[in-house]
Amino acid sequence: MTSQLRRAGVSVPSNIAEGYSRKSSKNAMQFVNISIGSLYECMTQVDIAYELGYISSEDRNRFFVKSEELLKLVNGYKKYMRRS
Repeated sequence: MTSQLRRAGVSVPSNIAEGYSRKSSKNAMQFVNISIGSLYECMTQVDIAYELGYISSEDRNRFFVKSEELLKLVNGYKKYMRRS
Protein backbone atom coordinates (compact mmCIF):
# COMPACT_ATOMS: atom_id res chain seq x y z
CA MET A 1 0.00 0.00 0.00
CA THR A 2 2.83 2.40 0.83
CA SER A 3 4.49 1.73 -2.48
CA GLN A 4 1.27 2.26 -4.43
CA LEU A 5 0.56 5.51 -2.59
CA ARG A 6 4.06 6.78 -3.31
CA ARG A 7 3.81 5.92 -7.01
CA ALA A 8 0.44 7.64 -7.34
CA GLY A 9 1.70 10.66 -5.38
CA VAL A 10 4.74 11.08 -7.62
CA SER A 11 2.50 10.66 -10.67
CA VAL A 12 0.50 13.81 -9.89
CA PRO A 13 3.22 16.46 -10.47
CA SER A 14 5.07 14.25 -12.97
CA ASN A 15 2.10 14.10 -15.33
CA ILE A 16 1.49 17.83 -15.04
CA ALA A 17 5.14 18.45 -15.94
CA GLU A 18 5.01 16.02 -18.86
CA GLY A 19 1.79 17.57 -20.11
CA TYR A 20 3.35 21.03 -19.93
CA SER A 21 6.07 19.89 -22.30
CA ARG A 22 3.61 18.75 -24.97
CA LYS A 23 3.06 20.88 -28.04
CA SER A 24 -0.60 19.97 -28.43
CA SER A 25 -3.07 21.29 -25.87
CA LYS A 26 -5.13 18.10 -26.33
CA ASN A 27 -2.12 15.98 -25.32
CA ALA A 28 -1.32 18.32 -22.45
CA MET A 29 -4.91 18.12 -21.18
CA GLN A 30 -4.73 14.32 -21.22
CA PHE A 31 -1.75 14.41 -18.85
CA VAL A 32 -3.53 16.84 -16.54
CA ASN A 33 -6.50 14.47 -16.44
CA ILE A 34 -4.17 11.59 -15.62
CA SER A 35 -2.71 13.62 -12.75
CA ILE A 36 -6.21 14.23 -11.38
CA GLY A 37 -6.88 10.50 -11.58
CA SER A 38 -3.66 9.84 -9.67
CA LEU A 39 -4.71 12.28 -6.98
CA TYR A 40 -8.03 10.49 -6.59
CA GLU A 41 -6.10 7.23 -6.43
CA CYS A 42 -4.06 8.67 -3.53
CA MET A 43 -7.25 9.73 -1.78
CA THR A 44 -8.64 6.21 -2.16
CA GLN A 45 -5.45 4.67 -0.80
CA VAL A 46 -5.56 6.98 2.22
CA ASP A 47 -9.21 6.08 2.79
CA ILE A 48 -8.32 2.39 2.71
CA ALA A 49 -5.41 2.97 5.10
CA TYR A 50 -7.79 4.71 7.49
CA GLU A 51 -10.41 1.95 7.24
CA LEU A 52 -7.74 -0.66 7.97
CA GLY A 53 -6.58 1.31 11.02
CA TYR A 54 -3.16 2.23 9.61
CA ILE A 55 -3.68 5.97 10.01
CA SER A 56 -5.68 8.18 12.36
CA SER A 57 -8.76 10.16 11.41
CA GLU A 58 -6.75 13.35 11.98
CA ASP A 59 -4.13 12.26 9.45
CA ARG A 60 -6.84 11.24 6.98
CA ASN A 61 -8.63 14.57 7.35
CA ARG A 62 -5.41 16.57 6.96
CA PHE A 63 -4.62 14.64 3.79
CA PHE A 64 -8.08 15.26 2.37
CA VAL A 65 -7.94 19.00 3.10
CA LYS A 66 -4.60 19.25 1.25
CA SER A 67 -5.90 17.05 -1.57
CA GLU A 68 -8.92 19.24 -2.10
CA GLU A 69 -6.68 22.31 -2.23
CA LEU A 70 -4.52 20.58 -4.83
CA LEU A 71 -7.59 19.56 -6.85
CA LYS A 72 -8.70 23.19 -6.95
CA LEU A 73 -5.27 24.25 -8.23
CA VAL A 74 -5.11 21.55 -10.89
CA ASN A 75 -8.67 22.20 -12.03
CA GLY A 76 -7.84 25.91 -12.22
CA TYR A 77 -4.85 25.06 -14.40
CA LYS A 78 -7.13 22.89 -16.54
CA LYS A 79 -9.54 25.82 -17.04
CA TYR A 80 -6.62 28.05 -17.95
CA MET A 81 -5.48 25.51 -20.54
CA ARG A 82 -8.94 25.38 -22.10
CA ARG A 83 -8.95 29.16 -22.57
CA SER A 84 -5.48 29.22 -24.10
